[in-house]
Amino acid sequence: MKYNQDRYELYVQDDWKATSKLTLNLGIRYELEWQRPNAYNADSMFIPGINKVVVFAKSYPAATIPLLKNSFPVVLASDVGLPSNIWDYLGQDPNNLAPRVGLAYKLGAKTVMRAAFGMYYSQLPMLDVNNPLSMQLPFAAVETFSQPSGPRPAFNMSNPFPGNGTVPANPVVNVEPKPVTPYTLQWNYAVERELPQQIGLRIGYIGQRNLKENYFHGSGTVFPDLNAVVPAPGNVQVRRPIQPFSTINYEPAPIFQSTTESLQVGVHKRYSGGLLVNGEYQYVRALGTENFVNPMKWNDSRGNLGGIRTHVLQVSYSYELPFGRGKRLLANTTGFAGALASGWVLSGISSFLSGAPFSVTCSTSVQGSVCGRADIIAGAALYPAKQTIAQWFNPAAFAKPPDFTYGNSAYNMLWGPGQQNWDASIAKNTRLQENVNLQLRLDAFSVFNHPQFGNPSANISNTATVATINSASGNRTVQIGAKIQF
Repeated sequence: MKYNQDRYELYVQDDWKATSKLTLNLGIRYELEWQRPNAYNADSMFIPGINKVVVFAKSYPAATIPLLKNSFPVVLASDVGLPSNIWDYLGQDPNNLAPRVGLAYKLGAKTVMRAAFGMYYSQLPMLDVNNPLSMQLPFAAVETFSQPSGPRPAFNMSNPFPGNGTVPANPVVNVEPKPVTPYTLQWNYAVERELPQQIGLRIGYIGQRNLKENYFHGSGTVFPDLNAVVPAPGNVQVRRPIQPFSTINYEPAPIFQSTTESLQVGVHKRYSGGLLVNGEYQYVRALGTENFVNPMKWNDSRGNLGGIRTHVLQVSYSYELPFGRGKRLLANTTGFAGALASGWVLSGISSFLSGAPFSVTCSTSVQGSVCGRADIIAGAALYPAKQTIAQWFNPAAFAKPPDFTYGNSAYNMLWGPGQQNWDASIAKNTRLQENVNLQLRLDAFSVFNHPQFGNPSANISNTATVATINSASGNRTVQIGAKIQF
């Protein structure tokens, strides 16, 4: 299928020195995505309310398969009072104005305050939307055949829909009208201070809020209460709320949002006396919705965002040893001894991280239990008195939910083990000629060979491994290198 999309972006931005102490950066951006229909007029969509598949064209396009058109409730857009251009029905989002503002204010000779706010739009995943609109009823579907006796096949590729097959319930797609472009709000505030000994201190706050994040999900779900009335899985299709379709995919649904806030402290020593040090600490809190278990209650899956650690400390350093020509020690050494003593540099990066969040889950049963996340037992301790890799959390604090119900434990409510890593390097720089230097270096990653443990197994249905940590990384790696600089 062939689709076209127009994208326009306009912006204005300028710096304004309002006073001798205050500088402003002001800007605004306008972004417009304009979708065009399928070049072959082969777009269709399931419309809730009328519960039919609507073909958005003035007449049925050549890609229409008669068997599918006659087997399902398929109508032309004009038959139900809709425009023949699918994007005239869906609408566009022309409201993507994105202001930006930043400021720097000099509080004194050695102190400055900075603040900023910005709004940023994401691009709608239109390829993920347009493809399903042209790859469903009545242009594509699943059909089953029984091979008859004899050499003649039930069908061939020159006539893949001969009309003698069985067409089961098929999935369909609905796109929500008036799509909204996902956007992000970002803001920050920081105070920077120059300290003695060429040390700089920065204390800041950074926030980010993601809104209208899209999720591609399916309806046509068999509700748990229907299973509870007849507690045997049986034929799922006959229990779907909208017939004769199977899954109804809604693409996209702007239902997710998240907020991340962090306190940041940075200490930086500029290079002097052969020493350079940078230290950064972050305290992060990130909450939002990334996915869900219960399609009827999306917000039940709001929790700690995956992979975001609360505490992060990173220190990098480089120290040129004070030996050899021009240094405090062995400054008068010449010849081979002087060349050997000079040019040694030690450097490294050390990282310390708290654990990553995870959910406690259970497995879906063959009896029809949907499960997902486990139930939490009120009053039970979530962690043992002493956490070990053999028992990182208390599995007795969780239970499998009753059949045909969803677990009530929160999304990503527990925290895995923290990590620390030390990388170091020693380098020897030797001047061969005036503009030619040779560097020999030895790099060691995970110098102390600390294991970096992953999150524990969190499926309470796997009683043999639940709460145990079975993965680790971070083995020591050493490499030797040489380079010539000229």
